[in-house]
Amino acid sequence: NAIATPSLSTLVSVLTMPEYKAVLVALSGAGPMTVFAPNDAAFAAAGVNVNDVAAVTAVLKYHVIGAAAVYSNQLQASQEVVTLQGKAVSVTKSWAGVKVNGANVVVADVMSSNGVVHIIDQVLLPPSPSIVENAIATPSLSTLVSALTMPEYKAVLVALSGAGPMT
Repeated sequence: NAIATPSLSTLVSVLTMPEYKAVLVALSGAGPMTVFAPNDAAFAAAGVNVNDVAAVTAVLKYHVIGAAAVYSNQLQASQEVVTLQGKAVSVTKSWAGVKVNGANVVVADVMSSNGVVHIIDQVLLPPSPSIVENAIATPSLSTLVSALTMPEYKAVLVALSGAGPMT
């Protein structure tokens, strides 16, 4: 359905680039899934650099709920939903409409064979990893991670997991 939706031409062009084949395959899967698809204006405003494949892949996966097709009439007033990227988005529904992390749903409930698409007016950016998450993901810091996970260093681990900013 994204291909047939003119306001999603930028998303379609990104997904059909060879570098993003894995994301396209995931979105073409059996489902059910829910996709919050940024429209062309959202991509233009975000200035997405399609050459940064890892970052763009994370951003694209942050727009997909892989567990279910959730239609607008099934939404609660407020909920947190985990995305394929691994981080949660905040979905709110009120008299003013539906928002995902502050982005407006401009077209809801575009049905597809493997789920539903909701077109949004902003690109959703996943939260940056914390210092602790970065350390865990860096093999050369495994000794530091081992030390920080020891009970006697719990206070340091909690501090490094805080909001920051810190260096």
